[in-house]
Amino acid sequence: MDMITVFDFRYDYDVPDGGVFIFIMVASAVALLVGLIYLFLRLTNRKSTLGWTYCKEDFYVLFFGVAGCLISTPFVLIDRHNANQLCEAYEQNRIQTVEGVVKVEHKQPETGHDEGDIICVDGKRFEIDYFVLTRAYRQTIAHGGVLKDGQYAKIYYYDGQILRIDIPKNNQSGKTNVQH
Repeated sequence: MDMITVFDFRYDYDVPDGGVFIFIMVASAVALLVGLIYLFLRLTNRKSTLGWTYCKEDFYVLFFGVAGCLISTPFVLIDRHNANQLCEAYEQNRIQTVEGVVKVEHKQPETGHDEGDIICVDGKRFEIDYFVLTRAYRQTIAHGGVLKDGQYAKIYYYDGQILRIDIPKNNQSGKTNVQH
C-alpha cells in the first residue's frame, strides 16, 4: 500500500512551544537588563536628587523582567527535554509501530477542559491532547487532526507519544505538513 507521511515530529513544529517561550524569555531578559541599567544610572547620577521614590518605573520593568524569565524558563526547559528525548529515541531506533484502522473512543472538545482524544489502533491506545506541550503529535480532531474514526494509519510511537503518522496516499484526509 502506498503511504504518505502526514506528520513527522522532526519537521512539524506546530507547538506553541519553545519558540514562543524563548521569545518571552529573551524579551524578559532584555527588560531585566534595561531595568537594571536604567536603575543603576539613575541611582549613580550625583546631580539627581529624586532618590528612591521616583524609581517606581524602574522597579516595574525589573519586576516584569524577572517574572517573565521565571515563568518562561520552565516551559523552555520542558520543551528542550521532550525534543531531546524524542530525537534520541528515534535515532536509537527505540520506536515502535502499529498499523490499522483508527477507532476514536473519545474526542477532546475544541476548548479543552477534558481529556484528550482517545484513539485505538490495532489494540494500542493513544491519548492526543492539544493542550500539552510536546513535539509529538497533538492535533486533536477538533483542531484538524488526521487520526479520525475509520482512517487507516501507520503510527510510529515512543512511550505513548506519536512521532510519525503515515496514511494511504489515495485516502489522504489531511494536509501533508512534512517538509522534504
